[in-house]
Amino acid sequence: MCCAPSLATAAPIAVDPFYEVTTTGAATDLAVQDPFGNVYVMVVTPAGAEIRKIGSDGVLIDTFALPAGAQPSDMAVDALGDVYVSDSGTGAISRITPDGVINNAFSASPDGKARALSIIADDATLYVLGASTSIYEIGFSGVVNPAFTFSTPTTTNAIDVDRNRNVYAASMDGRVIVLAPDGKKTTWMLDASPNLTDIEARNDGSWVVYGDLRHKIIERTVADDINTTTLPSAIDDIAMDSAGSIYFVDQAGALMTLPHGGYTPQQVGAFTTTGTPSAVRVGATQTLVAAWGTNPTVATMPFVPSVSSAPITATIGEGETFTSTITTAGGLGSASVKSSNLPTWLTLTNGVLSGTATAPGNYVFDVVASNDLGDSSAQTQTIVVTPAVAPSPTPSPTSGDTTGAGGNGGSTTAGGSSGAAAGGRGALASTGNDGAVALASALVSGGIALMGVAAMVFARRRRPARTNG
Repeated sequence: MCCAPSLATAAPIAVDPFYEVTTTGAATDLAVQDPFGNVYVMVVTPAGAEIRKIGSDGVLIDTFALPAGAQPSDMAVDALGDVYVSDSGTGAISRITPDGVINNAFSASPDGKARALSIIADDATLYVLGASTSIYEIGFSGVVNPAFTFSTPTTTNAIDVDRNRNVYAASMDGRVIVLAPDGKKTTWMLDASPNLTDIEARNDGSWVVYGDLRHKIIERTVADDINTTTLPSAIDDIAMDSAGSIYFVDQAGALMTLPHGGYTPQQVGAFTTTGTPSAVRVGATQTLVAAWGTNPTVATMPFVPSVSSAPITATIGEGETFTSTITTAGGLGSASVKSSNLPTWLTLTNGVLSGTATAPGNYVFDVVASNDLGDSSAQTQTIVVTPAVAPSPTPSPTSGDTTGAGGNGGSTTAGGSSGAAAGGRGALASTGNDGAVALASALVSGGIALMGVAAMVFARRRRPARTNG
């Protein structure tokens, strides 16, 4: 045994009660969470047993009465939000639908006992632990599957099932038996007489059990190694999250975890309700749900961090710089953000997205908030980059434009209103090529005019004198 994962140091989160049962003489023992965040709590009052539906805000939504004399023993919830309750006294199984309808005759264990439940949530296939050594399979319609048979050689205390339909049984004598879908059984014999009271299975075939006589949590890895963690005192229940980490609450109310592959318990939370809860479950929204029996209280703790900043929906131009800060909230341990599909022009460092857009396009990517326990959640971001706009060219003057820089826009025609041909301001003030053209034109026009005047004078002088007669 070595090398437990190292968790970043973080102050344990203090958790207040989510819901308190105030009915005199009441006790709680079970609680589950549906996919919508509602919590169903089993409450036993002097008048009988009932299931209370509590909204995600901690407010009571509805109450469902169980049959008179019912002895509720376990609860399970499917992917649609249907809740199942087993009765160890009669073997009856009740089902509560999300719209608030309870069917107390949904199904029943063939041997008249229903001590524990496990479920494949996606298709609502139930596995029921009967009187002692028998496990039954019940479909969504409530019909018992006669083709499924699973009996253990000694008294079984707990069962579980993974998504591959392997069924796990933990026995009083320290035996773990796994029944594969093809009917093959595999048995592990652990410490003598540990009285295994709980089992949690992973989808990779590994599993974790708890034995209350010696306060041991025992893990079987995929490599078939057996790892044992001895606790200082007894607990009542263990729970497993989607990453395979184990959670339990000690007698002081401290929430402890054994990360997947780690063997040293580490505290990640603290409930203000003292004492060890009678039930600890992982809800459908990856929230830890704990219920205390003698102090009828339910507490919830989301242990998966989430991206708390608003999703990005931005539009920028090509060549522009983009910057945004990503923040997280909730969860246990130390949270961080990362992304595996960022655009090449973006970077994500210490929660800050930044970069200069190098090409137009519609960029969609995920930002993932995760903690050092392996829990994570994602949020989708979108940045639209529009093509860069080319600058408008400066128009060049045409060769026929003879307007002077300081003139009045005069014409080069002789006798024009601006007097350009006679040396007006418009032509003579020009200093560029256009000015030179205007000046030459003026000189030529002036020369022609002078020649015309001279010719007229010469002709007048040669005219013969008029005679009479």
